[in-house]
Amino acid sequence: VKLQILNLAVKLYLSNPQQTSKLFKYIMDLSKTDINFDVRDRARLIRALFFKKKNQSTLDAAMENARAQTKTIMKRCFLWAKPVPE
Repeated sequence: VKLQILNLAVKLYLSNPQQTSKLFKYIMDLSKTDINFDVRDRARLIRALFFKKKNQSTLDAAMENARAQTKTIMKRCFLWAKPVPE
């Protein structure tokens, strides 16, 4: 259930970041200290993609380009249109 909540938070953040940024940050903070290592690892991956580190404000252009491409791929993965069941 926790992974599903984490996935839902990512989907909401990708579809409407202005309204759901506080919820997304709260769920990311909770999952950072979760007992389940799958939840912690997924949260660590998502946190690395969506949040910049405070001490790395000057990333080179190649790194920013790679981060933008990864975000695009994450959007495609999480917001993929699923076929309607028959």
